[in-house]
Amino acid sequence: MSKSRAMLAVLGFAAVASAGPAIAQDKGLYLGGSFGTAEYADTCTNLNLATGCRDNDEAWRAFGGYRFNRYFAVELGFADLGTVSAVGNLGAGPITEESQTRAFDLVAVATVPIISRLSGFGKLGMYRAKTSHEIVAGQGTAQSGDQDSGFTYGAGLGLDLGSFGLRFEWQRWDNVAGSTTLQETIDFFSIGALIRF
Repeated sequence: MSKSRAMLAVLGFAAVASAGPAIAQDKGLYLGGSFGTAEYADTCTNLNLATGCRDNDEAWRAFGGYRFNRYFAVELGFADLGTVSAVGNLGAGPITEESQTRAFDLVAVATVPIISRLSGFGKLGMYRAKTSHEIVAGQGTAQSGDQDSGFTYGAGLGLDLGSFGLRFEWQRWDNVAGSTTLQETIDFFSIGALIRF
């Protein structure tokens, strides 16, 4: 699904939701999803391949959580953070590397009301990520994978539409195992929607 289609789907979902009840639910379960762009801060620098590098891709995250009150929640998420790639020449011929990262995260979410239905939130927690690598050099292909854990955190704005909500947010995964086993920082910028039960 392209970014434009995903954003239209989320906005359409919000339009339908706004016709529903406008009473905020202070506690309970919720489910949601977000779509956007993942940006890899260190991929091109780590690989040092000058002829071409793509360090961002479309990404998505699905999440579920429990809100204890209007100020605090705990959330479990799964994110597909897309695929990045680099192409270069190491003297023996062209070489291409692609890396794909997926991650589970568990975060605490703190919310502060701003005005009316609009609020700001911050989140902090831990992740467990798996990164798959594929290197193509000449006629040969090598595949490998890394798993690691670390901190994830983020911030954003939420729009309360009663049982439904919209999110505009940024989330970062620190020290993910990146290309050539070096560390990577991944930023995810997204728009999302959720439903409360």
